[in-house]
This record gives sequence, C-alpha cells and structure tokens, in this order.
Amino acid sequence: MIRVVIGFLLFFASPVVARERFLLSTGMSSHSGTSLSSLTGGQPYDLQAGEGLFLSLGVLFTVVPAVPHRFEAQLSGGYMFADRGGSDERVSWSHVPLEAVYFYNNTQELFRFGWGPIYHVGNSLSGRGINASASTAVENALGWTVTAEKFLRSANGNDLWLFGVKYNVIKYRAALFRQDADGSAVFLTLTGFFGGGTSDANTDGDADAGND
Repeated sequence: MIRVVIGFLLFFASPVVARERFLLSTGMSSHSGTSLSSLTGGQPYDLQAGEGLFLSLGVLFTVVPAVPHRFEAQLSGGYMFADRGGSDERVSWSHVPLEAVYFYNNTQELFRFGWGPIYHVGNSLSGRGINASASTAVENALGWTVTAEKFLRSANGNDLWLFGVKYNVIKYRAALFRQDADGSAVFLTLTGFFGGGTSDANTDGDADAGND
C-alpha cells in the first residue's frame, strides 16, 4: 500500500512549477464510523473509528498555473485524536494522517475541489482502568479522500482562509478487532495560508493586466 502513496507523490513531483505555499489546517468529525467498543469487547464506551479532531501542516504546489482553471498538488501530515471517559476509564484513539491531494482550483469563483490517497500511520487505541483491555496497536491504513473548499480573501486580494468539508474513506485492522473498523467520516475543515509564493489573486491580476 505504501507503494501507491509513493507513486502518487512521484506523479505530483514531475510537473510541478517552482511556486509553493504553506498551510495550517484543522478539522473535526463527530460520531462517524464503526463503534470501537463493539470491536474490542470489555466495558462499553462511546468512541467511533471515524471521529476525532485533527491538526495538520501542508505545502501546496501549483501544477498547472492557468487562469481561472488552476490545478494544484497538496502534501500534508498531522495528528488526529479523540477520547472518552474519565481518568479511571479513559479510552483514546489517535493516528498520524498523511495526505496527497490533487486539486482543481477555480480562481474566479474562489473554490477548489480535490481528491487523493490518505495513509494513516501510528494508529493506536489506548484504554485505562476498567477499559485497559481495549488497548491495541492498529495496522497502518490506506484510504481516499475527497474535499470541497471555499476561499475567503482579504480586501487586497490575498487568500486568507479556506472553509470546507471533506469525506474520508478508510478502514482499520487490528488483531484485537473482531472485524475491520470502518473509519469513513465527514469532516468540517478550516485552513489558513502562511508563507510561500504570491497569492492566486495577485497572479490573476497580473494576467488580466497583460490581457489589457
């Protein structure tokens, strides 16, 4: 499965132009996917395989710098976490999500749509106290994501934020699980830009000026 992700990254790398931008993204999903309690046994707890809060850092590369139909590649990695219960019964579910997403960016209508593979590593289910029996290491998992986002720009035309929604399709496997855990979920996301090259708006303005 890791070969699929590596191949996707190499595909992105070949046509990319020099300009890049950096992003900080956060998002949350609630009560999505298979109940982990139903897979591990022991005391019941309210935690699903697809839920959690994530924070990630990424870099965005322009692949096709056309106006208004631009194509971009985004690579990102972060941390996702969810937990339930008090100190004597807490259950925690965490992983490190890696993503390689290819975007269509409409610079005129200020939205973008993307799709690509996701690879979750360091997956861990940890239980304490009466839920200690739920603890297990979970195998790395390969999945897919689709996302749609809307740009918010400043008065001078610089991209500031992206508000959006994403849908992950992924399943987790562990020796302790009675069956694969479906972690498919819908996330609400917020992304901010920092550093990197010039904004899309400035580039569009230059292009329009040249056409005049």
